[in-house]
Amino acid sequence: MALDKVHGRSFKTELPMIAFSRVPPSPPLEDLSKANVALVTTCGPVPLGNPDRLEAHAATKWKIYQVEDFGGPALKDVDIAHGGYSPTYAERNGNRVFPVDVMLELEAQGVIGHFHRDLYVTVGNSMPVSRAEQFGAEIARSLKDGGVDAAILTSA
Repeated sequence: MALDKVHGRSFKTELPMIAFSRVPPSPPLEDLSKANVALVTTCGPVPLGNPDRLEAHAATKWKIYQVEDFGGPALKDVDIAHGGYSPTYAERNGNRVFPVDVMLELEAQGVIGHFHRDLYVTVGNSMPVSRAEQFGAEIARSLKDGGVDAAILTSA
């Protein structure tokens, strides 16, 4: 196949290629200072001990946590369930992958209207596309039900 490509001949891969759907972006928010903004992450931050047993790869669930579940805004009581990156710095300060501290600052400064206190967590490592689509739909429904206007997705 490589030789055919180099020589300008037609070729066909023996590996099936996944066709990804395209999702049109939402229109921009008119006024961020009035928006309810949430955080969603695939970086896998979980409370110490990973009480819900979120898997390090090919996660079968997503969870909602609160800032207090991580010991407060400093996010010092964090374990990382993700198996696709070194968790060293994130476990010392969960804000490095899940910027709760910045969101609280933006709220205090009036840049955003409200920081939504439900923190959405899963692990994207080795996530099957069909499961990611399912999680995305479920999380979006939960965000809409919670009156969220915008979400920031952080990823490892």
